[in-house]
Amino acid sequence: MSVKVIAVSHGRFSEGLVDSVQMLTGEQQDLVYYGLFPEENVTVLRDKLQAELDATPDDMEVLFLSDVFHGSPFNTIVDLMRDYTFFHLTGINLPLAVVVMMDRYMDMSAEEICRHLLKEAPDTVKYVNDMFDADADHEEEEEDE
Repeated sequence: MSVKVIAVSHGRFSEGLVDSVQMLTGEQQDLVYYGLFPEENVTVLRDKLQAELDATPDDMEVLFLSDVFHGSPFNTIVDLMRDYTFFHLTGINLPLAVVVMMDRYMDMSAEEICRHLLKEAPDTVKYVNDMFDADADHEEEEEDE
């Protein structure tokens, strides 16, 4: 299964990240970026990301890379997790984005890529899906009590 990577950030960081990754790894298919700019609100960003998800073929996994844990782009992606199934890493930087591309070359799944990055940089990135799975497990435990 192929993996589409969507970089999302404050301002132009994601654009620069994608440009730099492609300088280092060559032109990439299914690698796009979106930024949140001061003149926009999060609804505009959410609409763009939702359109990107809707345009993605059903047989393709999606991996979001966001810049800052709990920032507006991060929160916008998290909001979409209610309605869509995808993978999300936050705290991304250039060396880790290169690892994502190399892992795609090795035909790793989106989850395998996330697990690999967590292993490589546990103090840098967070696998957001795991955070929500842990919250759901905790809520189920409280309901059982």
